[in-house]
Amino acid sequence: MIMGIRTNILFSKCLFIFCLFIFSACGLDTFYSLEPPVNIIHKPLYNTADHTQMYFDFYTNDTANKALTGFNYLGTAVYYRIYNNYQTMLSRNASIDAVNNSSNYNTAAERLIAYGYKELNTSEGSVSPLVAPSSSNSRHVEIRLTDNNEIDASNPDAAFLPYIKVDGSTSGFGKPRREEGNYKFDFGRTSKDSACPKPDSSDADFENGSFSEENKYYVDMYAVAVGRDTTYTTYYSNVLHLGAVPIDASSEQN
Repeated sequence: MIMGIRTNILFSKCLFIFCLFIFSACGLDTFYSLEPPVNIIHKPLYNTADHTQMYFDFYTNDTANKALTGFNYLGTAVYYRIYNNYQTMLSRNASIDAVNNSSNYNTAAERLIAYGYKELNTSEGSVSPLVAPSSSNSRHVEIRLTDNNEIDASNPDAAFLPYIKVDGSTSGFGKPRREEGNYKFDFGRTSKDSACPKPDSSDADFENGSFSEENKYYVDMYAVAVGRDTTYTTYYSNVLHLGAVPIDASSEQN
């Protein structure tokens, strides 16, 4: 009788250890939620004619995302797409905004990528994501796409030159470039610079349609936090719409 009890106890212990091993080896999947960049300082409007307002200004959300354990927080990506019809752009904005919620953080980013938004390039080369995490706090990002110089070429005003600034510095970033051909955003200035062609219908970063206004383009931008887990699965936060700027290809001042 005692032998039978001991056998049952031993069997129960073995079964417990076996089950514990199985559940440990086949544990539940871990899902991560990245906090999106939320602090926008300046959001340009697609219909502005004021060159002083044609820039993007926001803060990343590194502090919260670096606290995730077992996860590689990569930083903040900036995506853009070029339109020649602002109504199409606004329709896409509404579609992305409709899924930009907490039920599935990846959905909005996946939708804008499916719409053909591309990561912003730099004159220093391609960097993905654009803004690496800070070692301390969140980072201050400022972007001006075009040369809106209102003085003259011999005496340029740095405030109106194209730039990517992170925490006040352009080091390692230089100037913004399109993914398509690493071209500049100064559309139509090819008589002075061959790197400034107008967007072509075959360009992957351009939504070709009927012009809302002749020779006028609109560059729409978003920011999103990006990271990977230990299986190299990519995670995105909700997205932050940074705004849109008009670029007039018939004007040297764009």
